[in-house]
Amino acid sequence: VEQVRFLGVFLDSRMKGTLHFKYLVQKGRAIIKIISSLTAVWWGSRQQCLLSIYRTVFRGSTEYACSIFAWKRNSGIFLQLERLQYKAIRASLLYRQYTAAQYSFLYPPTLFKPWYFKLSLSRSEIVLVNRLRSNHYNLNYSLHRKNMVDSPSCVCGDTRQDANYVIFHCPLTRDKSGPLIGFLRSTFPFNPLDIFPILNQPSRKLCRLLLSFFKAIKISI
Repeated sequence: VEQVRFLGVFLDSRMKGTLHFKYLVQKGRAIIKIISSLTAVWWGSRQQCLLSIYRTVFRGSTEYACSIFAWKRNSGIFLQLERLQYKAIRASLLYRQYTAAQYSFLYPPTLFKPWYFKLSLSRSEIVLVNRLRSNHYNLNYSLHRKNMVDSPSCVCGDTRQDANYVIFHCPLTRDKSGPLIGFLRSTFPFNPLDIFPILNQPSRKLCRLLLSFFKAIKISI
């Protein structure tokens, strides 16, 4: 017998573990598709629910019985699994990579007057929101796309420094984001941790809080 499945683990005749890791890679890709299907711009599961799916289904499978196989023999597949785990975590945390089509959906050019026409805003507030809406701002993830910086990573160590990460997740800005996050959670209780859909029709208070937040963390968007 070349292979057998015992207690959920695929064993090959040489006990290399390659067969089991290939199974985990396929399972991980399927789970990422499930998590991605549960997220959307205007609706979707909550972050804690998605993280629970990742922990129980994906992480539980990868940690189960993996210690019996050698790293040297399967370093390439281990790397695939590691990248899949990062991808699943990012999907569970609702980190999105917007495309031009998605931005056209979020901010359709159907109005004859600008979004700030009826709002009494300062020039700094208008510029800030426009840069966020256009996905062109002074954070590493945006600058890296234009080859202006070497890495899209945040200074805290995360692999992606974009507006959502800086506002909702970065440990270096957490002490400054309280008023902004509190307002977002009270005003948009069912919205995922994503600032971009909210900027479709931002209120005056939201614009003011955004500007105050970025001034507090000393980042000129």
